[in-house]
Amino acid sequence: MSKLEVYFNEYNILMDKTIYFPLVSGSLQAYAQTNKKIKENYKFMPFLFFRTDPEKITSFYKNPKVVAFSISIWNTNLSLKIEKKIKKKFPKSLIVFGGPQAPFDASAFFSQYPFIDITVRGEGEKPFQKILLRLLENRDFKDIPGISYRNKSGQYIKNNQETHLEKDLDIFPSPYTNVIFNEIKCFYPDIKFQAIIETNRGCPYLCAYCSWGQGGLSKQFRFFSLKRIKQVADWCGDNKIEYVFCADSNFGIFKRDLEIAKFFIKSKIKHHGYPEKFRVCYAKNAQETVFKIGKLLHSHDMEKGISLSRQSNNPKTLVNIGR
Repeated sequence: MSKLEVYFNEYNILMDKTIYFPLVSGSLQAYAQTNKKIKENYKFMPFLFFRTDPEKITSFYKNPKVVAFSISIWNTNLSLKIEKKIKKKFPKSLIVFGGPQAPFDASAFFSQYPFIDITVRGEGEKPFQKILLRLLENRDFKDIPGISYRNKSGQYIKNNQETHLEKDLDIFPSPYTNVIFNEIKCFYPDIKFQAIIETNRGCPYLCAYCSWGQGGLSKQFRFFSLKRIKQVADWCGDNKIEYVFCADSNFGIFKRDLEIAKFFIKSKIKHHGYPEKFRVCYAKNAQETVFKIGKLLHSHDMEKGISLSRQSNNPKTLVNIGR
């Protein structure tokens, strides 16, 4: 029996010949494959990860069983256009949308886009793994937390139970160090890949305009281990990654962040200049640690300066956005 095909779509912008690794897609695949039944029954197809002509993207599809999209503000319209084409050509495929632009209340989203089967809110690793496992049995997703879905009658259903957030993030394998991204590098030898990394998840703020603040699901911080982060830093250096972007919400809010910055500096020294740059989004209210990190990175030519965050001076605006 042939394996069921899974396609990940996470379209980023190809800048000349430079682009980010599709971190979300790689993370979803890495965790899904920790389950033996998934490894035995599903075939994960090459990532579709840069913006190009919709006809060219859809030409890569052969016989999709699951089609997953990570949508952000810069790729939502393209994702919707491609998915409409895929659903028309492969009506039995299961369409899953997640990412920062996937709405927590998806009722209007489902009504507007009848080709979407499931949306995932918040973290995706656990819900996506459960979706793949359930699909081996049937298409009834009613007891999977953290999702909205279309039932057999086409009706929109929101599962109000939220996904249990793991405190130990190391249960989610890194797509860098478990060689998932080694394959993509071989497939596109002419592309310069940039890395997005996480050292923690969460944000103490509930800004209404931000994915982290949406629903207030991630106010508590959770961490990847320092050992794992050091391994990723070494991988970036060993693979000659020039630019590393840290996707943490508030880098420098914890004292351990200074140690993390040192990991990448040591990697640059060890690997003869790689990574060249380590870019972060600095914490808003941790001046001393942020200043130490910024000064250290600048002294090794890894960062140009410290960014500041300011929402507004208008009191009504601040109330409306939750600041």
